[in-house]
Amino acid sequence: VFILQKIQIMKKIFFLSFFSVALLSLSVAQTLQYTKWKKFDTTFNDTVVMNFRDGTFILSRQAGSVLVNGLYTENQNTITFEDLYAGNCLSIIGTYTFSINNDILHLNMISDLCTERVTVLNGSYWNRMPGIRIDVPADYTTIQAAIVAANNCDTVLVSEIIYYEQINFLGK
Repeated sequence: VFILQKIQIMKKIFFLSFFSVALLSLSVAQTLQYTKWKKFDTTFNDTVVMNFRDGTFILSRQAGSVLVNGLYTENQNTITFEDLYAGNCLSIIGTYTFSINNDILHLNMISDLCTERVTVLNGSYWNRMPGIRIDVPADYTTIQAAIVAANNCDTVLVSEIIYYEQINFLGK
């Protein structure tokens, strides 16, 4: 009887451990940090690019001219935008939910008084942009500078020479 009770307790502990690991993996939040997205926008009749890095976002035409930039914060699947440059929405806060599925970003408005931003973002689908190749030392003289400049999908290619530096991958 004692052995049976011990086995049942062990099964319960195993089940709870497995259940905790499953819940932990479900609770891992998606993040927009160090990502780049694009879509064709009928408002601008052009492909627009949205780049997220270090708490800032830049919305630009694919050719590079900046349309809007500002600050963003993420909390699980919610993102808050505050435009700081360009557009008519300076300092107006907009809050959206987001989801990422198969390299597609989908945004839905929770609240936003900026009609220009709502027109571009609400209900929109964005495609993740492919990574680029960054060569060290051709593009950046240090490995760390290349890592800082890189987005999550980028490749940092390091030439075969000796580098004297400490590396921080910045969670990338």
